[in-house]
Amino acid sequence: MGGAFGKRKVQVLVVGLDNSGKTSIINALKNEKNATVAPTVGFNKDSVEKFNLNFQFSDMSGQNQYRGMWEQYATKIDGLIFVIDSSDKIRFGIALDEFKLLLETPGFSKDLPILVYANKQDSPDAQNPQFFIDYLELKQYKNPSQCFAGSAKTGVGLDQGLEWLSAKIQQVKPK
Repeated sequence: MGGAFGKRKVQVLVVGLDNSGKTSIINALKNEKNATVAPTVGFNKDSVEKFNLNFQFSDMSGQNQYRGMWEQYATKIDGLIFVIDSSDKIRFGIALDEFKLLLETPGFSKDLPILVYANKQDSPDAQNPQFFIDYLELKQYKNPSQCFAGSAKTGVGLDQGLEWLSAKIQQVKPK
């Protein structure tokens, strides 16, 4: 896998509440920051090659009626990206509940790297990554996890997060 036939493909589940910026982050990672984004229905598939890997993203809808689908995909992946709108304080509790439910999915690997993007850092109301490390209780899980400040609008912080995820995936699941 990889080598002469291209970069190693890894499956990454991208989840978060509706309007948190999941699709916009993927577009920004693909250098398509100004792409028009509509609410995701079900899920979208997308890919990007960066940091010696070919990331195959399953971008799941964050709308309430689709969140039950997250669990179906959570056991067949190499990495998880959880996106939270760092300025939407009213919905932090819902995001926390959904995050915990996902990590409690039967078969969810305790080795699976978890990248949390504290998105919308360009907003004056944004909470910083340390807030979410504490709020989501990331340190209580055995999974390698980290929270990065990001902005799908400006692209700031997104590559740093994906580079961390790439390194962790390659460390946990070497070729």
